[in-house]
Amino acid sequence: MKSILIKVGVFPLNSETFIINNIILLDQLGYNIKVLCDKKLDFNKSIHKRQLQQLISEDCIIETRKERFSSSKIINWITFCFRNFKYLLDVFRLYRIVNDLTLSFEIIDFYKCFKKVDIIHIQYGTNCKPIDALKKINFIRSKIITTFHGHDVFFPINGIIHDPEYYKLLIEKGDLFFANTLFLKQKLLELGFNESKVSVIPVPVNTEFFKPLKQKKHAKNTSEIKLLCVGRLVEIKGFSYAIKAVRELKKRNIKFSLKIIGEGPIKDFLLSQIKRYNLNDSITILSAMSQDLLKFEYNQCDIFIMSSITINDEIKETQGLVTLEAQSCGTPVVAFDSGGIRYTFEDKVTGLLCREMDYIDMAEKLEFLINNPELRIKLGENAPIFVRKNYSEKVVKTLWKNILNEL
Repeated sequence: MKSILIKVGVFPLNSETFIINNIILLDQLGYNIKVLCDKKLDFNKSIHKRQLQQLISEDCIIETRKERFSSSKIINWITFCFRNFKYLLDVFRLYRIVNDLTLSFEIIDFYKCFKKVDIIHIQYGTNCKPIDALKKINFIRSKIITTFHGHDVFFPINGIIHDPEYYKLLIEKGDLFFANTLFLKQKLLELGFNESKVSVIPVPVNTEFFKPLKQKKHAKNTSEIKLLCVGRLVEIKGFSYAIKAVRELKKRNIKFSLKIIGEGPIKDFLLSQIKRYNLNDSITILSAMSQDLLKFEYNQCDIFIMSSITINDEIKETQGLVTLEAQSCGTPVVAFDSGGIRYTFEDKVTGLLCREMDYIDMAEKLEFLINNPELRIKLGENAPIFVRKNYSEKVVKTLWKNILNEL
């Protein structure tokens, strides 16, 4: 059985369903899986608790070492040298890259237990350190594959990583790189990644789980249309524009309710906007919820709104899993044309595309679907077919299997 080490940041995060899905897929392909994370969270507080307990034991989730070795304690130096005697040359090779002798000792001492791993899968390019340097000095011989998700290609990354050479070693020593859409692939090529090493593999959707629970009925003209947004409450999700769009519906005397499901730093701002627009009776913000409850909400709503936007003149959403989950449940989508969102549904077939940040255009597209229930139902019927054909776990599993078999 081949072994794979998945390198992540904080784990498990409720918002990173795609990493859980990747672990499920690798388990189905027969890999022995371990997870290396910067910070390990309590399983019992995760909405993915049930899935994780079935997939992987907590012993297989390893937290990177936190304590720093004090160079002032000579006994620690002696212990390190004795314990890593056969790796001393590697320590000095690594030192030439990281320019910190103590750190070089610590990295070699920690990562020596992963030398025999067949594949190291880096989730988010930002987590490539120090794997790229260890591969550079041939300390590890594992195949290195990296999946990028979006924010990890826009500099300054997270407002912290400013150096455009950050991926230089990864570009040189990485074996394969994955983007979730053609849009993200193009961004990687612009950063200097070799096109022959970059493949598009989308984040899959469990179409056996996210599926229509019942046939949606035509809403009567007097009925209240149910709208839904899902995602972290952060600027890039554009929820402020979704609120502006439904405000236009209110002005046109269209009856609706909008649920926004998610948590994040701009919640108070959104609540203030809702109050300012006098929409408290029409819009509700709910906390992040389990997949079971989310599936119910996808099925209950009539239209899913994807309002993600460009921020800081460049940063964009590159795929958007929630759009696919909603469609998989038979719900049509109205979305801004931002980043890779256009690849996650088919305009005029499973939803309607709007000009980015143009909330008037979004309001008009929403009104059009509301006033044309037959079309809305038809788009909803097309949606699960589109997802199963392009984004199902079966389709993506085949892509992964073919690529991993070639490593």
